[in-house]
Amino acid sequence: MIRWLGAEDLAAWRDIRAEGLRLCPSAFLTTLDEFLAESDASVAAKLAKGQVLGGFVDGALMAVVAYGRKSGKDLTSHRAELGAVYVRPAARGLGLAARLMQQLEAHAIFEGVTQLELYVEGQNAVAIRFYEKLGYVQYGKLPNAVMRDGVGVDDLFMVRALGR
Repeated sequence: MIRWLGAEDLAAWRDIRAEGLRLCPSAFLTTLDEFLAESDASVAAKLAKGQVLGGFVDGALMAVVAYGRKSGKDLTSHRAELGAVYVRPAARGLGLAARLMQQLEAHAIFEGVTQLELYVEGQNAVAIRFYEKLGYVQYGKLPNAVMRDGVGVDDLFMVRALGR
């Protein structure tokens, strides 16, 4: 089952997000310590906005992807950004991530979005291949986007046109 998460999913979201930050810290811009320091009220309020799509297997939250429209009312309303994609190791290879992305893209099209954008760590070959299979193309690179242990790591910016 795939559905949007809400405030009632706080415990499940906290669990999967903490796991992702612990097991794959280079895939996120938030550290585990930063996430754990956020209050339940703050996290629940973010979930209540309905911007995290979750994939469930046998009732357990196994995959997530965050989605956000650009803040501009007119000039950028055709754009949305993906972030915080994570699939638990036990659910990898089941096609859950692809199904999640397909549903998210259908939702974006319904909202009138014609362009999805994301950034991915330049060294994350698995994620880059996944996005490319879905039709995302690289349109830029930000050198030293983050500093990990004093070493600059590049981010790649990727885009996918929808409904054209």
